[in-house]
Amino acid sequence: MSERATVKLEEVKNIGDAGDSCLDAQKTPEEPVCEMLKNIKVALNCGDRQSLKVALGKLEIWKNGRDDQSVHDYWRNEEVCFKALVIINKMLLVCREKFSACIIATSVLDPLLEKVHHWLLVSMRLVNMLLEVVKSLLMCGQDEAFNYAIQIISKLSDSLGSEHKESAAFTEENQLYSGSHLFIFYERLVKSIGPDTNCHECALYWTHGRSIKDLLCECLDQPYLFIYCSWPQCGVHNGMPQTFFHKCGACLFVRYCSRQCQINHWEAGHNLRCKALANRKSD
Repeated sequence: MSERATVKLEEVKNIGDAGDSCLDAQKTPEEPVCEMLKNIKVALNCGDRQSLKVALGKLEIWKNGRDDQSVHDYWRNEEVCFKALVIINKMLLVCREKFSACIIATSVLDPLLEKVHHWLLVSMRLVNMLLEVVKSLLMCGQDEAFNYAIQIISKLSDSLGSEHKESAAFTEENQLYSGSHLFIFYERLVKSIGPDTNCHECALYWTHGRSIKDLLCECLDQPYLFIYCSWPQCGVHNGMPQTFFHKCGACLFVRYCSRQCQINHWEAGHNLRCKALANRKSD
């Protein structure tokens, strides 16, 4: 066995993801929720449902053991909020009926919702991402998810009331003026949750009968989601399309931008990880 092949598995960091585009998570490694969110992102990108279930369980335990103020502190940064909303949106698309109740039970969206009016003034991308999360909740076809989506829309409606229409949030520069793409999206969401609509009818309206796989592919094509080369010393991403990366043929868990990166990662310890993953899949 070569010297490189004896490298301990622990030394190969972020297997399945060469890093995280959230700089705030890298700056505060002592905060456990940052690592949990990165693990959830990796599990989603790789389609590993078991790892996703474990990560969601850890997130739930962490939330139950912390006071509300600590969660408020974590969501203080706009970039962290945005990345978290992206991850939550992907979780809802992946899990839908099976895990959506668990996701909602974590209440990770509640502290973000308290800042809705502030977002309207400073960050249209956060508002847009929150609307995407609402749409994903409506696609779950569950009463609990449906009711939670209505709560979010209600809070948005309060912020979009007539008393705020003179604010900077409704200028063309911020793209929330009446008739803008973002405002039209918001109005469609409001109309889809009418008093005579149930959760199943609403889900059918937004999914158009498409499968979970189709919905996920659409989500992964969005420009603010990145897939990384799994060789830690490479870290290629730069918004390259998903088709640029190739999965390991044995475990189907990690992705590489080139054959050389795959060889490097294999020799650095992925050979051991790969066998473990392959054995778990066959059990």
